[in-house]
Amino acid sequence: MIPDRTAHAIRPRLLVLRALGLGDLLAGVPALRALRRAQPEHELVLATPAELAPVAEATGAVDRLLPAAAPG
Repeated sequence: MIPDRTAHAIRPRLLVLRALGLGDLLAGVPALRALRRAQPEHELVLATPAELAPVAEATGAVDRLLPAAAPG
């Protein structure tokens, strides 16, 4: 049986990339917050190195984190 996807509203997502270091993340917080205000119905997902997860979560600007490997 194929699930009826119309029974549940699917929340659109925005994936934000490139928060590779602490400075990048902190500099991007105003943009993340602006995205949140402009697209409140979207789930905001941030791809960032796992070691930045506590800082990213503390900003309150994203809904979910997607662990990404740091370059190098």
